[in-house]
Amino acid sequence: MDFTTCPSLSQLTCNDNELSQLLLSEGYEFKNGSVRNNRLPFSNIPISTSKYFYYEPQKEINATVVEGKVDFSAENQVGGNQTTFVWKTESGIELAESTDYTIADGVTTFLKPQDEKVYCEMTNATFPKLTLKTVPVEVGGSGIDGVQTNDLVYASNGVIYVNVSMDAVVTVYGVNGQVIRTLNVPEGSSEIRDLQPGIYMISVSKQGSYYVQKVIVE
Repeated sequence: MDFTTCPSLSQLTCNDNELSQLLLSEGYEFKNGSVRNNRLPFSNIPISTSKYFYYEPQKEINATVVEGKVDFSAENQVGGNQTTFVWKTESGIELAESTDYTIADGVTTFLKPQDEKVYCEMTNATFPKLTLKTVPVEVGGSGIDGVQTNDLVYASNGVIYVNVSMDAVVTVYGVNGQVIRTLNVPEGSSEIRDLQPGIYMISVSKQGSYYVQKVIVE
């Protein structure tokens, strides 16, 4: 919903809708109003210091898994505060960061498939009364934790070797989830050199599927 053409608007009540976006003039602040029970992420909730502005609760917000990643970079910092992301299964079991997933700048990369759907809980000090939850999503993949693949990814003598059955996109992640390198590799064997010793997560994406392999460069 676009209010950029309403610079004199001082009060707004739009509860119980399916709104996922509110556009306001830059620097605008509501004095009174309520946007409860929509699907507004932190980045689209108006920031107001008024005690008569109400923003909680919100319905589940949308999330999309693309090649093993969920991109909430727009929610990473809001109002000068860092957002905290916690992933859980539908049954309430919290996933382990660095084991089940990594996260960097608001982008989650899943490291293994899950037996049930998962959702993310987000908190941000700019909106202290609100915990956002996403719709549950499926985390699939191939070639992780015993799932069969014909590809081979391993490290030896400081070099990472990637042998794939078709052209693929290979992304190298550090243990904190930061992207170290992204390469388009052809079918067959390729080498990734000049990496510092350490633990890396190698994501291989091809034709809509992906898998992640942990390697140790020595």
